[in-house]
Amino acid sequence: MDEFGDVATALTVGVASTGLNNCLGVAAAAAWGQRDRPLESDDVAIDEQIRRRAIYAVLSGAPPNDIRGVTNFGSEDSRLPTDFSRTAIGLDTSYEIGPDQPPAVMVWGSSATDFALATTWDRTYGEGVWVPDEWWSETPMRERVALAVERVFRRNADLGRQIRITSTSLDLEEVSRQIDEVMAQIAGSYPDRPETQIARADFEIVSPDSLPFSRYHKQRYTVRDQYATQWSATVGDDNGSLTMETLPPVPAIDDPELRNVRSLSWQVELTLVDHEIPGTRPLPNRDLLRAGEPPYRAHIRSSNDGIAFESRRFDLISAGASVEWQLARPMLRFPSLFDWAGARAQLRGLTTSLSTPGAHAELLAGLIGSRDHLADLFAGPLADGLHAFVTATRRSDPTVLPGDQGWIAHGEAFLTFHGCRLPG
Repeated sequence: MDEFGDVATALTVGVASTGLNNCLGVAAAAAWGQRDRPLESDDVAIDEQIRRRAIYAVLSGAPPNDIRGVTNFGSEDSRLPTDFSRTAIGLDTSYEIGPDQPPAVMVWGSSATDFALATTWDRTYGEGVWVPDEWWSETPMRERVALAVERVFRRNADLGRQIRITSTSLDLEEVSRQIDEVMAQIAGSYPDRPETQIARADFEIVSPDSLPFSRYHKQRYTVRDQYATQWSATVGDDNGSLTMETLPPVPAIDDPELRNVRSLSWQVELTLVDHEIPGTRPLPNRDLLRAGEPPYRAHIRSSNDGIAFESRRFDLISAGASVEWQLARPMLRFPSLFDWAGARAQLRGLTTSLSTPGAHAELLAGLIGSRDHLADLFAGPLADGLHAFVTATRRSDPTVLPGDQGWIAHGEAFLTFHGCRLPG
């Protein structure tokens, strides 16, 4: 980050480098960052009032104002960036909207796995909160912890997100007991403000392995104000796969704060509109590259919504090469669902072939023009006639699979594309 110069070295708030050898030091460093390398030392005595304010700020998401000793200096300016936010210069957060918004997760417990689960959830979906139970065990700290928890509940109620409470180190009965104490503490702090009260209907206590890890709503960093001004041409084959016949856009960065950092590397993700690939499932490079494309120029992988590769080339780059020749521009192949299934099967030494109905459908699609035209015909003018061939039974109504994964009809399962993409 030193290559950012004055932009990165401006005044920021971070965690103190010595004396925080406890849960507060770990939680504060995860929330606000720590510019200097932590130094092994004896615990430093911190004023109790500052410690309480720091714990409240960490839990509630408030800015780290005026808590010098926990942070490297004290400030009452809430707009001052933190060391953690400094690492996202020139970047914006984005995510893919989809069904079933993930809940906010509050992880109760002081173990490393509790911290890891809360932090992983927060970095992936946002609203992951770590509550070390050792803080709740301190009677003077209970009011601050309870008020911070109440703020988390209120914020997520405004966001329309459910709240799940869990722990990897405590049994759920102990978690439930401590949450009951938190609810009582909040009720005692605001006896005349019923809108601040927390009820059992506002949250659910669950085991860690039951948390729903959705492929949607995952947060990712993207370059700010990056707009594509180039285009590429693709050609389709008989199986529906699309292959680039011209170079993809140059993955150069336009942001003035980032483009001059020589050591900077980033990920490039390419997607084609109306041509989805089952995400997060790996395929060999040969199935993601145009025939004859050298596989060593770029590190390519399946991504959430398409194909991703590292921005820098991995082969020989001549001195003085322009930006266009320093960056990777692989000619990619976007497999159809049929070719994708075949590539996945080959990883286990298997092959795929069309079933008899599938072969008939493929033949009809070729006669009509495409599978899209065939689907429109079957769903439209021919629908009533096709239904007349189906023998009516008491169990003719299809069973809908959960999560829009497909249906079971006449003893056979039919998966939607979303169902094919789900893990498991």
